Amino acid sequence: METVMILLVEDLLLLDFEQALVGVGFAVLAVVSGKKALKILSDAATTIQGIVTDKRSQEAPDGWDVARFSREVDPEMPVV
Repeated sequence: METVMILLVEDLLLLDFEQALVGVGFAVLAVVSGKKALKILSDAATTIQGIVTDKRSQEAPDGWDVARFSREVDPEMPVV
């Protein structure tokens, strides 16, 4: 079975969430800012298959912005 790559965008509980997702079998690319997330999602060669993001972050862009952008890139991208 193929491992699903999740983009985790979180500024406070990053390590806890990353460990939980890896523990249930996901591959995780973890970043602490929306800017880094948008850069990854802009990459044409991205292998991201789902996103877990904090809706609020300490600096813009926030999780809502990441979610909206991810749906522009892939309208069927699962976002939590």
